[in-house]
Amino acid sequence: MSLQQELRLRRRYMTAVAASATGRNAYFVIVAWLEAAFDNGPAWIAVLLALGSIAEFLTANLSGIIADRYERRIVCLICDIARILLMITTMSGMMYLDPVAVLAVSWVVYAVIDRTHTTALQAMIPSMAAPGRLIRTNSLSYMNMQGGNLLAAIAGGLLLALFPNHLAFVLPLGFYALSFWAMLSSQIRSTCHQAPTMHRPTLWARELLPSALPAGPLRGAAVIYALIYAMGMLVSVLGSALVMKDLKGTALAFGYLEAFWAAGAIAGCAYLMTLTRRSHSLAAQLAASGCVLAIFLVVQDLNLALLQMTALGITYNISRILIDARVQELVSIDALGRGKSQIHTLCVGFGLLTYSFVAVAGNSVKPSVVFGCFGLLMIAVGAILLILPKSEPRSGGLSET
Repeated sequence: MSLQQELRLRRRYMTAVAASATGRNAYFVIVAWLEAAFDNGPAWIAVLLALGSIAEFLTANLSGIIADRYERRIVCLICDIARILLMITTMSGMMYLDPVAVLAVSWVVYAVIDRTHTTALQAMIPSMAAPGRLIRTNSLSYMNMQGGNLLAAIAGGLLLALFPNHLAFVLPLGFYALSFWAMLSSQIRSTCHQAPTMHRPTLWARELLPSALPAGPLRGAAVIYALIYAMGMLVSVLGSALVMKDLKGTALAFGYLEAFWAAGAIAGCAYLMTLTRRSHSLAAQLAASGCVLAIFLVVQDLNLALLQMTALGITYNISRILIDARVQELVSIDALGRGKSQIHTLCVGFGLLTYSFVAVAGNSVKPSVVFGCFGLLMIAVGAILLILPKSEPRSGGLSET
């Protein structure tokens, strides 16, 4: 493959990443705001997201197996078609049926489709990057992803403010169509599917069940990832309620909150891409995120909240990129889908506990208090991991503590 062909392939891949992320975040923003607008409160939003997480928890391993057994580009194309059809169905259902029920069903189905797409898409990265460039390539991928999130946050808020509710889903539909085109024209082939001697692994029933905590050098990273992932879930669950109840903001303010999160995430990617030294403390990132969240216990101000979301976006993305690169270094490419899904299963399981708390607490606990208390938990876990003896990774560059 010539250099020009390789650059073209990467551009198409990054276009697919950005388009998919834009559609995903637009869908999240639209559903979260509509549920809040229907006066269901944070408890129902937590229940809705928990339903999607349960679906992910039960099918995450299957998504990983699909990504490992079949051509990952084809898997992404099929998922894009499924997401386009789902957006059309959701728009139609909201016009003629109970919108709350339609959103609930749409969310559960979407969770399974999107998880399969994301697993297959991320598993392509080692096919395009040498081991020494995994952090940089992941950073570039996440930068495109967060750029899409930034666009979706602003556009989603504007659409919700200017157009009927059901028409807002035109935005994610359009970007899923763009993702389909980019992947269709990319001709990416995963290394594990090119090797003629590679045999597809036998599919056992137990492989379809949720996995236990990953063993070995990935265990500490998985625990940190679970907490970081739950933090992102809290922002999704309580972001709209935080704006409405504690910050007294509008739909546009909610869009700004999401946009500043995405801007911070982009800054985190840029930070990693410019570094020459590849030693980072995941536990320190966890503790830093906790400190930012804990501020909500003391001050609730929209302008300050925008800065907090920026900082959280930075630490959130840095942690995810470092852990993704670590998984790609330590797991063989033909098992990468299952390796990532195993960690994701743990993340979703912990996220379900978080959702359960929010659902039980309902409107009795202010969103700012939930954010602050979770921040204290992250600080405590981060401090413990910093005190524990440091683990030495088998391939240099990433430290759990």
